[in-house]
Amino acid sequence: MIAQDRARGRPLCPVLQCLLFASLCQRGFTFDTVRSIVLTRFPGLVRRSFPTCPAGEEAFAYALELYLRAIPNLNIAVDGWRMLRLVRENVTSLQAVGIMHLLPTGELPLEVELFREPALTRYRLRIGIGDARWDALSHSKRWTAVYLYASGEGDEEWTWSEPLSGYLADP
Repeated sequence: MIAQDRARGRPLCPVLQCLLFASLCQRGFTFDTVRSIVLTRFPGLVRRSFPTCPAGEEAFAYALELYLRAIPNLNIAVDGWRMLRLVRENVTSLQAVGIMHLLPTGELPLEVELFREPALTRYRLRIGIGDARWDALSHSKRWTAVYLYASGEGDEEWTWSEPLSGYLADP
């Protein structure tokens, strides 16, 4: 969710968004959006890694990675986004697609959907399978394929795993 300049209808710059978010949090306002739940689940790690803008896009990508690590029985180790694109985001849900470094398999497409409910967040994940189709793509073609898929301008050039779903209760 991007803060808007009400007079002109334009998005506020990321620095102003960070300052606004930090100011409201210090005043005791709470946000129960999916984004805020992800950002505040690991506040110490996110603030230490992104002290100047703990609510910015890079901080959110890192917090989403930490959130994925918290999912029980995932049976993979996530190790950073190579690229991440938000497909859809509103107050109660978000969908993101990207290329994630997974250990020990390498870089694979990953799609995550989060849905906000009272006191918990439901998740749905699909992880790309490192098959011959995916392995045949160069790094730049992988990036382009995932970007076009996320923007709705292309079909996936890989095979998805079966969806994994569950929920994480609020801390």
